[in-house]
Amino acid sequence: QSLVEKITRDKQLEESMIAELDESEMNQARLWVRGVLNQRIFMRDQYHLALVKVVTALASKGSAVFLGRGANLILRDAATMRLRLVAGYQVRLTNIMERTGLTRPEARALLEETDRRRAEYIRKVFREEPGKPGNYDLVINTDRLDLDSQIELVLLALLQMGQETRSALGSQAAKG
Repeated sequence: QSLVEKITRDKQLEESMIAELDESEMNQARLWVRGVLNQRIFMRDQYHLALVKVVTALASKGSAVFLGRGANLILRDAATMRLRLVAGYQVRLTNIMERTGLTRPEARALLEETDRRRAEYIRKVFREEPGKPGNYDLVINTDRLDLDSQIELVLLALLQMGQETRSALGSQAAKG
């Protein structure tokens, strides 16, 4: 959400207009008409360029965590770690029901619509299959591990990745 807000501020656009571009289906003609009426035209390609610019700028400053928006695909190997947390359908459905108070059918509809929209966003914008393991450094199934174990795995992976980076840099320095 903060990425959307930053793009909105940077481009001086209505947040509702940007939200329509973000991880959802969008009717380009409707947005164009709305942009003309508001004397602001901002199409999908401009949004994605702005998203890449914002993610890249924030990442270059360090100490940033990105949730979604295809940041793993924008940053690729420049990311310190590209982590994906997954859970089974029933676990996710139960979590939604507990957090929102929705009935099972309402929670199911929300879950399926959200999954569909997110997958479509990744396919359209990045031309990648969502959840493709090769686009992540670590994938953790949260169904069978408690939070402390998940954190421990991530920290161990970060330590290992840091050691490999230092070794590679040392090898390059020795050759150079």
